[in-house]
Amino acid sequence: MGHYLESLSLLTRQVTVHNYTSKALQRLYLKDIDCPPEWRAYLENLLPPSLFYLNEAPKAFEGPASQNMNLSEIPKSTEGDFIAPAGDLMSSLPANMRAENLMCYIGHEGTYTPAHQEMCASLGHNIMVDASDGTPENGKPTEPGSSIWLMTETNDRRIVSEYWMSVLGHDIDIEDFFAPLHAWEIAPFKTWVVEQRPGDLILVPPLAAHQVWNRGTRTMKVAWNRTTVDTLELALREALPHARMVCRDEQYKNKAIVYFTLERYSKLLRQAKRLTIRW
Repeated sequence: MGHYLESLSLLTRQVTVHNYTSKALQRLYLKDIDCPPEWRAYLENLLPPSLFYLNEAPKAFEGPASQNMNLSEIPKSTEGDFIAPAGDLMSSLPANMRAENLMCYIGHEGTYTPAHQEMCASLGHNIMVDASDGTPENGKPTEPGSSIWLMTETNDRRIVSEYWMSVLGHDIDIEDFFAPLHAWEIAPFKTWVVEQRPGDLILVPPLAAHQVWNRGTRTMKVAWNRTTVDTLELALREALPHARMVCRDEQYKNKAIVYFTLERYSKLLRQAKRLTIRW
């Protein structure tokens, strides 16, 4: 890792306006790295609990809007568990059945993520935790780091899929094609363009196709996915049938999530009958 970070300045300088599309260009993108426990704890304390990975109930946090949360107003079961919606229904699964999707990404100018939709129609979350700022690092010059996101809307998912296949000649479910800007400009749907800088949290709607281009010497991001009632419905009706057509594994065990979530909330509601709940 240390050698990689020291080499980022050199890797960045190799990318120019003349060769950035070359397949021979050296691109070293560290993807799907396990998130350090310290980073996870910090983010969990900073972000609203309902947005965070594997959230199963409301909890205290210290980030923006934390003063608006009053845990004393939330009813509890006889066992002390909050009777409230979970932020991430994957938390209903036993630990050995959960998909590990809290990951880190470290990139440099020229690294990218091809256009794709989030796995199993889940909600995507991506926060840039750090980036080069133009000051020297390891005795080498740097360029300010950021990421350019191009994203579609959930409601346009069918026309996006058709456009990718019929015009661009690629299947959006395979995640193997980085569309050039011209392809986005002439597309028959709206495209949102965002430049992500340190501290920016990007929320990716279910089945919204998106791609990312990293800029500058260094970008460091943490990403995760959440499963909700709405995403489960989209997964079972649309995303999973499409994934099976391209032989893509179902990693989130959606039917099991439905079963264990119903079991969990049935237990909570049975206990709630013995409580006087004020909403």
